[in-house]
Formats: sequence, C-alpha cells, structure tokens
Amino acid sequence: MTEIKRAWTKFNSVVEQLTGHIDKLINSTAVMEYYAYIDGSDRVLSSSFELWDETVNEVDFLLQKRIDNFVARKRLMLIFVLAILEIVIYLCLSTGQLCKLYLC
Repeated sequence: MTEIKRAWTKFNSVVEQLTGHIDKLINSTAVMEYYAYIDGSDRVLSSSFELWDETVNEVDFLLQKRIDNFVARKRLMLIFVLAILEIVIYLCLSTGQLCKLYLC
C-alpha cells in the first residue's frame, strides 16, 4: 500500500506544480514557455501512468484476496455439507440394521 501512496503523492505534487504555472498565466500577462509547459505535462502524464500501474497492482492483489477468501469459504461449506451427509448416511444405515434386528 505504500507504493500506491508514494505514486499518489508524486502525482499530486506534479499536478499542483503544473496548475500553479497555469494559474500564473490566468491571473497575469506573463507568458509560459512552450517547452516548460510540455515538460510539465509530460511529467504529469508519466506520474499518472505510474499511479495507474500501482493502482492496477493493488486492485489485482485485493481481487485475488477476495477470490481466495471465497474459495476458502466454499471449501469450508463443502466440508460441512459432507460431514452432515456422512452423519445422515450413518444414521440411515444404523437404523436400517436395527430394523433388521427387530424384524427378525
């Protein structure tokens, strides 16, 4: 989880830098150099991709945990049902034996 926080922090700082430069342009007559804007945009885009990669990894991890938990619950339920079925079969067989003994 720390990797995604690091990527998120980096993304936010780069976006804030770029928006700070753009805010200066809106409020004044200053001119931003084209290549500085392109460089800032490229940094935002690359940090966005890094954040996306970390997010995908985290979501994959969480999905795998949910699948594993589901499989474990399914296995536990199967064991429980088989135990109940075993008890029912045992009782049917034992009462069948008792019926044969009393009828004879």
